[in-house]
Amino acid sequence: MYQYSLAWFLNLYINSIEKSVPCSQLAERINHLNDHFTYSIYQNVCRSLFERDKMLFSFLLCVGIQRSLNLVNDDEWCFLLTGGVALEIPFVNPAPTWVKEKSWAEIVHLSTLPAFSELKNHFCSKLSEWKKIYDASQPEKMPLPDPWADNLSTFQTLLVLRCIRPDKVCAHENMYF
Repeated sequence: MYQYSLAWFLNLYINSIEKSVPCSQLAERINHLNDHFTYSIYQNVCRSLFERDKMLFSFLLCVGIQRSLNLVNDDEWCFLLTGGVALEIPFVNPAPTWVKEKSWAEIVHLSTLPAFSELKNHFCSKLSEWKKIYDASQPEKMPLPDPWADNLSTFQTLLVLRCIRPDKVCAHENMYF
């Protein structure tokens, strides 16, 4: 639906070279260019987007920046995009009355990532705390049970929310900024 030409892109890039803060130090100059160009892309693309698409574009741009700075790793990014793909879950769902099998499979899969290695065990041992988040009308605004609230980044919290309440992922994306 949206298309931008190479000429348009090059024009923004050249404009950033001309208008970004000059500096004699190469590393600092590159940072100024990156900052100016990123902001220029953001402004010019948002100008042409439908209102409903602006938040998603902003989220994707933020995650792209964080990925380039190694603040979001590829495995976590892939999990957000695809979830947990598993043929067979070797662990029994501890709360089948409120945790859907798909959600449980995703919790198990998320637990295979380094930052979440204890998530499955913690979830099983603190079901009542996790159920409060599941039952909340705005779970994206609730802190995760300790120690998760203090140990996860905003992006990583989004992954946990994706498992428990996938219907609230977009609401959490809006809080990402």
